[in-house]
Amino acid sequence: MRIEFWIDYLCPITYLTHKNLVDAIDELNLKGYDLFYRSFQLNDEELNLMKSNKDYIEVMENNNLTIEKFNTTTIHQVAHLAKRKDLAKEFTEEILNDIHLDDNKDVKNERIFEIAKDCGMDPNEIKTVIDTQCYTKQINSNKINAKNRGINLVPHIRVNVKNNLFGYQDKETIKKFLIEILRKQPSTEYCGEYCDY
Repeated sequence: MRIEFWIDYLCPITYLTHKNLVDAIDELNLKGYDLFYRSFQLNDEELNLMKSNKDYIEVMENNNLTIEKFNTTTIHQVAHLAKRKDLAKEFTEEILNDIHLDDNKDVKNERIFEIAKDCGMDPNEIKTVIDTQCYTKQINSNKINAKNRGINLVPHIRVNVKNNLFGYQDKETIKKFLIEILRKQPSTEYCGEYCDY
C-alpha cells in the first residue's frame, strides 16, 4: 500500500490528521505500506482560506490549536533529507509535536537542527541542507504536482494513487478508508519463479 500525505508544518489541521493517520495505521497493524510525505507550503491566499473554513475553525477550537503564518522553508528542506534517510515519519512527528503540542511557532534553524539530529540524521548533512537549501526544486515540484492532481490545500491523503481523503480526518474515518482499500485489493498468489502452473 502506497500512502502519500501532503503537508505544511504550520497547519494544525495537518498535525491532527497526521496523528490520526499514524494512529490508524498502528491500530490496524498495517504491514507492507510506504508512507511518503509531500511538501505543500501554504501561500497567504491558501492560509486565509484555511483560516476562514468554519469546519477547520471548529476543529482547531475543540483541540485548543491556532494557525499562524511562519516560514516553514527550512523545515521542508530538512524533511526532504529525512526522506532520503528513511526518517521522514520520525522527523515529521517530532517537528509537528514541537510546533503544535509545545506551541513553538517560531521554529529557529537551531531547533530544527536539534530535532533532526535527535531523529538520527547526520549533523554535517543537516547543516549542509540548512545552509544550502538544496531541496528547493523538490519542494516546489511537490506542490506543482499536487495542484496538477487537483490537490489545492492540506492535509491531503492519497492511497494507491486513486483513493483520496481531503481535509481534516478523524482516526475512525481513516481506519474505515484504509480497510475499504485493503478489502478491494486483489490477493495475488504464486508458487515460484519457475512454476509451470
